Amino acid sequence: MAQNTYQTIKDTTLQCLLLRNIPPITPEIALFRCRLASTFLFMDSSPLDKSDAELINLRKISSQLKGERFKVNEHRPEDKEPFDFASLAALTTILDVAIDSGTLQRSFLDREEEIEFNKQVDKLADRVKAIFTAIQDSGASHMKRTEAKESLQALHYRLVYTVRTKPVLKKSYFVSSNDDDSAGGSGKRDILEKFLGVR
Repeated sequence: MAQNTYQTIKDTTLQCLLLRNIPPITPEIALFRCRLASTFLFMDSSPLDKSDAELINLRKISSQLKGERFKVNEHRPEDKEPFDFASLAALTTILDVAIDSGTLQRSFLDREEEIEFNKQVDKLADRVKAIFTAIQDSGASHMKRTEAKESLQALHYRLVYTVRTKPVLKKSYFVSSNDDDSAGGSGKRDILEKFLGVR
């Protein structure tokens, strides 16, 4: 079955249901579930045969999000079927399983490697955000669009707050940081002083 998994189960909704019905109750089953999701995402059975180190490739996943299956606002000719938002919602679930945070947990050789990992997570999160922002949701009349958009937004938050090793630091003009000795830091203090009328 390993070599023919994608060819046998091509329907995205069916793929999603299959993954949902494989409970990750042991590390081995969770890893197999992640491999199967990667197989469905990349439309290729090779993730089932790769080592753990080769399983997750954030750059490769990000490139998948530029494909036809994620082009929600592309102009389509009248003779072409409209974009399938139900399939997009299912595909988002598949993507979510493929980047399961438990599978991504790892130790880094140095600080630079961790920084690079977080950069790749940020790029993937930005791509996911761009897709759900592009969906023109007009309420109850387009429930499939709403469901797809909500799935993408939930995935974006999980990438930023769970998959990333550290949350992104929020910028503030009114809170000093360790880098406040720079010109930018003094500029922030000037803005605050002018706002409060302090001299």
